[in-house]
Amino acid sequence: MILHRDKSVTSRIGESDYLEIAPLKSFSGTQRYLIPEEVDLSQYSSLAIWCRQFNVTFGYANLS
Repeated sequence: MILHRDKSVTSRIGESDYLEIAPLKSFSGTQRYLIPEEVDLSQYSSLAIWCRQFNVTFGYANLS
């Protein structure tokens, strides 16, 4: 799971565009991830499921 700087997360992500918050826990079901207190959420616009190995985004949601 990553926090991404843009509202729209493309299939290719640059290293300065995101902050990794945790590895994906499961491929199905409800999941919760803690965002570290030191993270400035005003710098990020979305949360995404992203595969680093293949640089592919599987889904994202805008932060409100």
